[in-house]
Amino acid sequence: ETNIRVLGGLISAHLLASGSIKGAEHIAIPGYRGDLLRLAVDVGERLLSAFDGCGKLPRAFAHLRGGKALQNGQREQCTAGVGTLLLEFGTLSRLSLDSRFEEAALCALRLLWSKRSTRDLLGNTLDVNTGAWRNPSSGIGAGIDSFYEYALKSYLVFGYSELYNIWNASYTAALSHLRVGPWYGESNMHAGKAEVAA
Repeated sequence: ETNIRVLGGLISAHLLASGSIKGAEHIAIPGYRGDLLRLAVDVGERLLSAFDGCGKLPRAFAHLRGGKALQNGQREQCTAGVGTLLLEFGTLSRLSLDSRFEEAALCALRLLWSKRSTRDLLGNTLDVNTGAWRNPSSGIGAGIDSFYEYALKSYLVFGYSELYNIWNASYTAALSHLRVGPWYGESNMHAGKAEVAA
């Protein structure tokens, strides 16, 4: 997730420097010619090496120096790591007019969502080679939390009804299966009600 945050920082800095954010025009840098966007595209292209089409989840690591995928990199990827790419990649596609970034992130999110349980719950980590759940523990904490956040934010930014449906189903499932009184616990994504440790 660190590299996607770097990408997000470059995109944000480009929008500020170019005067593209309403209400922050005073921050614009006179004579700015889009260098930060060019850097963001370069980082985005290097991150694309972690993707292997729509049939596999993106790997957790990409070799940014050479732009090649890490062949023996970690096979385990967390739900948040797959589910939080669309906001940055989608924005990069819109700014650069290069649809590859948004398409890759949408493919990853759709594939992740297709692996949900019949209760609309997602586990914590998956094997990116097989797509099998390594840790089927569902919750709203580390490893999963930002999946919920980014599904809703991406819907608000891009307007895809599909994203709202994903967020709404996953939020409803969290309320139904993970909430215990005023708290949220964890549960096997295929099993019953969550419990909160005393």
